[in-house]
Amino acid sequence: MAKSLFGAMAVAVLVGACSGGGVNPFGSSGSTGQSGQALNTEVRIKGLDAQGFSLAYFGVRDLEVASGAKALPVEVEAPPIDLSDTSQAWLAGRFALPAAAKSVTVTLTLGEYGAFVRGPDAGEVDVQGKPLTFTVPVSFIENGKVVVDLDLGRSLIASRPGALALVPQYKLHFF
Repeated sequence: MAKSLFGAMAVAVLVGACSGGGVNPFGSSGSTGQSGQALNTEVRIKGLDAQGFSLAYFGVRDLEVASGAKALPVEVEAPPIDLSDTSQAWLAGRFALPAAAKSVTVTLTLGEYGAFVRGPDAGEVDVQGKPLTFTVPVSFIENGKVVVDLDLGRSLIASRPGALALVPQYKLHFF
């Protein structure tokens, strides 16, 4: 059962040309956190309401997760992503959610710049590298998935000729 939490924050995004890949040290996601074991958890980002965007290209620069004052190891998936493809929730990273945790604080940082195509217009998106940060009660993460739904129609605004700024309007979904 998905639970929703709404949030909005101003940030600016730069496509970080980072390479993903590697072995997942946490195993596959979605395992249960029963028997005192850590819950393998994914953080994903998905574009919503593309409103004519045929490309909304961003990169994930960093993903940090903490339980209380303790930083948790995170495997960041950082290939550039196209949020205009609203059918895809792109993997930002994975972490092992400790069984004893009560809540986690997630900080998702996109690259400083992105790119867009909307009809005949194309250009850069200024993200300014400000992170999206939210605290999640562990009870919301039943099956190891946190999805950030970024509303592109409301989040990408004109900043100067040929450029947009990202002022994120988003929802969080927990599975």
